[in-house]
Amino acid sequence: MLFLLSFPLAYSYAWLVFLYYYYYDIGVNIYANYGWLTYVVMPWMFLWFNVVGFAAQWIAKRRGMDKLKSTGVGTLAMIGLFVTAFLYTVINHLDYPSPKDYNLFEFFGYLLGVK
Repeated sequence: MLFLLSFPLAYSYAWLVFLYYYYYDIGVNIYANYGWLTYVVMPWMFLWFNVVGFAAQWIAKRRGMDKLKSTGVGTLAMIGLFVTAFLYTVINHLDYPSPKDYNLFEFFGYLLGVK
């Protein structure tokens, strides 16, 4: 079950970072960013989502949780890695020169179509 969740999480992570790069005009150009995220970042994030999810599930099972609860713990660990990795990417690119001011609320407003 956790293995199947890592596919959409890796894709969503690459998509979210791509839109972040596009919105703030970060990187060489759109095709270089897309290629980098698709062929390098997405497979690595897929691997890390699996490692973190299965490790958390294994630890939860060793602590005596049943299968459903341990799968929930693994899922929460994968979602935590998703959020942490995206925030790390955001913090890592704050010094990149951009025509727009860095503001996550503004970015998510753009992403949701509010702005």
